[in-house]
Amino acid sequence: MFTQSRRGHIWLVEKDDPTPVLRAIKQLGSQTILSDSFGPVSLNIMDEVMSSTTGVLRVEEIDPAMQGAIFDIPVRSLICVPLIDSAKKCFGIIYIDTDESDQRFMQEDLEILLGVSAVAAQAIMFAREHEASVSRAVELATEKERLRIVECQLKEAASIQKLLYPTKSPEIAGFEIAGRTIPTDRTCGDYFDFLSFADGSLGLVVGDVSGHGLGPALHMVALRTCLHTLCRDNLPIDVLLRRANDVLWESTEDGRFVTLFIGHIEPHRRAFSYVGAGHDALVALDDGEVLRLEPVGVPLGLIEDFDWSPVTEIKLSPGDVILIATDGIQERSSPSKALYGQFRLADALKRYRRLSAKELLESIYREVAEWAAGQPISDDMTAVVVKVH
Repeated sequence: MFTQSRRGHIWLVEKDDPTPVLRAIKQLGSQTILSDSFGPVSLNIMDEVMSSTTGVLRVEEIDPAMQGAIFDIPVRSLICVPLIDSAKKCFGIIYIDTDESDQRFMQEDLEILLGVSAVAAQAIMFAREHEASVSRAVELATEKERLRIVECQLKEAASIQKLLYPTKSPEIAGFEIAGRTIPTDRTCGDYFDFLSFADGSLGLVVGDVSGHGLGPALHMVALRTCLHTLCRDNLPIDVLLRRANDVLWESTEDGRFVTLFIGHIEPHRRAFSYVGAGHDALVALDDGEVLRLEPVGVPLGLIEDFDWSPVTEIKLSPGDVILIATDGIQERSSPSKALYGQFRLADALKRYRRLSAKELLESIYREVAEWAAGQPISDDMTAVVVKVH
């Protein structure tokens, strides 16, 4: 369009950097970016156009203004016009010049280049918007694929974890036992289990790993494996806890810990011994009195070489009921944000104590759900019930 022009430049402001960057060059006899390809661009003129957002035409008298030029090459005339976005802000310039004294730029050339710059600015904005849209689309597709992979991993982890929970309650003379977990997510940080000792006695375990998601679930799996391996040696439950604590202490680096209640039933003696590592339980006696089995030590994984002895033992009588629950039940909130709490849980245990172990457990879960009145579960809920016949 401007046959007399020897060279032309396009400078653009990139993102948050206010300094214009040279993005395109054209000069007679060269298609490469060489040292002489930058031409005599006046920084003063560029600043003037950028700040005023108006075009500039210089003829002949430009020479004194070229003191700020990058290269001092004779110029007879030049045109510099702004590139303006939809917000009326200048985001770049188009610059052309010539050293032809008999073909200097005229006012008409300035007006034509201003028209060209308006179209060019719109094209650049469209190109940038398209680039941003493509970038966002790529990011969304990448995130979608990442979420798909995570979902598959969580689904697989949940399937594996589900296989580790007891599939049925143990049968032990004179006792009726039931347990259940309701997770908040696909994976669960709560844990309940039954341990069979070599002498025919039974271990009951209920635990809660700190946190939510895949990490606590994997922590729970590691704890289960550890306890099942250790109980084969017929260890006392306080020794078993010390060994499990040593394993968790050495293998845990993220500050996780486990509140754990472990009980030991000796059916021939009707004796129940227990250790509460930061975790309690309730006992409803046949006459309706409800006792709290207090924690006797810190959670697992917090202190190295912690000793949970001596073990507490109580004698059980027909009609007694033991309830071991995680705090997800007590902390279930109503629409008014009131917690279900330990007092309501103890009262429910007292009222339902005549039911079978399974019916008692289901009645408590139903009552807690009614208390929540549709509020979402914020923590895993786990409970084990032991009823003495």
